Amino acid sequence: MQKHLRLLLFLLLLTAAGGESVNLPGLAPGTPTPTLAPTPQPTPTPGGVEPPPTPVAAEGPAWPLPAAIHPVIGRIPEDARRSYRTVAEFIATEERDPVQRVKALHDFVANHVAYDAPSYAAGRYPPQDAETVFRTGLGVCAGYAKLLAAMGKEIGIDLPYVVGDARTEGWELSGEGHAWNAVEIEGRWYLIDATWDAGYVNGDTFTKSYRTEYLFTPPKIFGVTHLPNDDRWQLAEPPLSRGEFLRQPNLEPAFYAGGLSLLEPTRSQTTVPGAIDILIDNPQGLFLLATSHPKDGGASSRCQVEGGPKTKVRCEFPADGRYTVDLFAAKQQVGSYPRVGELAVNSDG
Repeated sequence: MQKHLRLLLFLLLLTAAGGESVNLPGLAPGTPTPTLAPTPQPTPTPGGVEPPPTPVAAEGPAWPLPAAIHPVIGRIPEDARRSYRTVAEFIATEERDPVQRVKALHDFVANHVAYDAPSYAAGRYPPQDAETVFRTGLGVCAGYAKLLAAMGKEIGIDLPYVVGDARTEGWELSGEGHAWNAVEIEGRWYLIDATWDAGYVNGDTFTKSYRTEYLFTPPKIFGVTHLPNDDRWQLAEPPLSRGEFLRQPNLEPAFYAGGLSLLEPTRSQTTVPGAIDILIDNPQGLFLLATSHPKDGGASSRCQVEGGPKTKVRCEFPADGRYTVDLFAAKQQVGSYPRVGELAVNSDG
């Protein structure tokens, strides 16, 4: 489970009309400040990694799929819940469509397994094999991925177990150990991370929050946050080097799903003389917010946002130092603004 797996909802009433400039130089009294729910980074259980495929370009299913658990999961009878084998067999019997069958497997694992945050916090992990994770309903990333692979194997679906590194916060100069899956559907390969679709962790507490952003994710978007040990599992040509991977701005899948494109800056870390100007291509007219806060702790400040097809964001920093800029986006002006990315900024001068 990575720090990337986190859901942040920002409740805000705005008075500016859509498409007009929204100048928010500071936090008004009583205004809630967005806070990040950090998610720990377990190292995947080694071994069991299958040889990677030769990538085949595929448009794939519509992405992201609606964030609704497959209805077959709610119909699994008690006698079919004896083992992960019987669950997989029930799913195969009830769902014939190959894409929806894989979604049902993903949904079962994401819903059945709770992330073992206390074990991560203690640095001691119980066995992460499929049998143990199914029986206990607890696991870290390796357990999620191994259970999904084992269930697929029972019904003839190839869901290889993949290991590598995943992005954490923008100031981190290296990824942390993680495990996920690929899947072959009708001769084409796709990528899945059931762990990151299961919920989020704050300290040693796991909160379920199902989503589908890491189910059949386009490889280039998946590759913003996941770097497999074997380049071929990137399912992209040419593959990214580690340096290229870490230099990418740290953006959530929701950023891309909203049709957004970061035009400036183009790197995950930027040095500026007291303020940063961010330019975002926003063809769907989403409402955007941004805040900045010192990397090592301190008060959060609101950034200025000028809406439009090319949305402009300006964050000014009160002193030299390292800051994190968080980006939020929503379709509606009033309501919840999920966090969609972050930038690391060094203010110097």
